Amino acid sequence: KSLAETYGRKLGTHRAEFDRIFAEPGEGSSPAQAGPALYIGGAAGASVYASAVAAVANPDDLQVASNLGVALDTIPDTKAASAVLLYAHKLAPRQALPALNLAWVYFNSGHATEAKALFQQAASLDPDLSGAPAGLGMLASCKGDTATAMSMSRSSLSKSYSGVVAAGFVNAQQAQEQQQQSSSQPPPSFPPSGSADSSPLPEL
Repeated sequence: KSLAETYGRKLGTHRAEFDRIFAEPGEGSSPAQAGPALYIGGAAGASVYASAVAAVANPDDLQVASNLGVALDTIPDTKAASAVLLYAHKLAPRQALPALNLAWVYFNSGHATEAKALFQQAASLDPDLSGAPAGLGMLASCKGDTATAMSMSRSSLSKSYSGVVAAGFVNAQQAQEQQQQSSSQPPPSFPPSGSADSSPLPEL
């Protein structure tokens, strides 16, 4: 409720328009449907409002909670995102989606140890998700472990394409080649998280 109120105020006069649409009959106009559509359209604040309204109406909806957490992380509102996704993870501890999205929150906020544990958990719960090996590859690349970074990036790309992961794979490959030529040269840094091409990573 507090997120709906906070982000609703930020919408200004547009809030009333959203509320009018949400009040219309039909599944297509529901806030649960609007949340991910607004997120994909680049309106993270409006997506938070829609998903928060949907979560108030149905607090046991795991998909809505996950969408809300991802949108909050994009803004970024790390504190709220972690709170929402910790709730979702507690709601469904055997589901990979909340663990994966919470891992990205930790990754983006620099908590590598917590992120790695959750990426590994998500990978074991659902081996078909591309985000878990992508995250593990990025963490490995940050530590200069190019062999693991290449392996994890290749695994991620075999499931779903991401420009960020592809760039990470190329960087790790180049770093490994440079290490073979001269072990004294440090590997190139990985593209920073939150770049414009990171949108394929969250599992909406």
